[in-house]
Amino acid sequence: MPVGEHSEEWDRLRDKIAELAISRGEYGGYPLPDDTVPLVMEPRFPLTTMNGAVVTRQEDRKESPTLEMMARAAKLFDFASGDIKPLGHWWSEAARGEVWLYLNGDGKLKCTVIKKSEDDVHAHQLLETLGCSRNWSVKAEEMALGKLRDITKPHQYRDYVLTGTFIERSPRSQVLYMFRRCAPTIAIRHAEDGTLRVLAKLCGHPIGYYEGTFAGAMVPTDDVIAALLCMRGDEVFLWRKCNQTRRDG
Repeated sequence: MPVGEHSEEWDRLRDKIAELAISRGEYGGYPLPDDTVPLVMEPRFPLTTMNGAVVTRQEDRKESPTLEMMARAAKLFDFASGDIKPLGHWWSEAARGEVWLYLNGDGKLKCTVIKKSEDDVHAHQLLETLGCSRNWSVKAEEMALGKLRDITKPHQYRDYVLTGTFIERSPRSQVLYMFRRCAPTIAIRHAEDGTLRVLAKLCGHPIGYYEGTFAGAMVPTDDVIAALLCMRGDEVFLWRKCNQTRRDG
């Protein structure tokens, strides 16, 4: 399905799954698998079997690409120089690129880092997040907004409605937290010279998220509420559970 588009059929499917979850008393609902982006489930959530789930029509299903197929398609290695066997790959924040581990023609273990532009990575994440928005219910987001209004101060709620962001200071650590819709929470501290210093960006989703996006399995404001309540109740736990990304990332 093209990015930014959805169908009435998809809306009906989402609503039926939500009704089923409510009837069975599932506190977190049933996450709706996307048709292009895999789900990544929180390990402690009961429905861990949904990890990696993607909805595809029978006629659209294709053979899953092997690592070698992916490597050849991306033209990562010089296959003409010998028999290359890719072993795995992952994104590295430190290297700001994709790390590929492979065996070269003589059987020696090699490692290659494929650099990617920060702008390219961010734009791709935003596009995929927009595409995943069809998995959310407007009604559920409106309910979450009502809850957020009840647990925040009027100026915080106003800031959030107008900008998608609000700030709250931790009374324990004095760290400022910028809670953002569809984006990681930013932790900020005043430096000794009076300037603001970004400590980290904290990315976490209580139930799960769609791989390679900022989209959680819950509607965006539910994720914001979870982060806010976690900061208020157990700040150390928030830092331990969230991925901490680069300050300039």
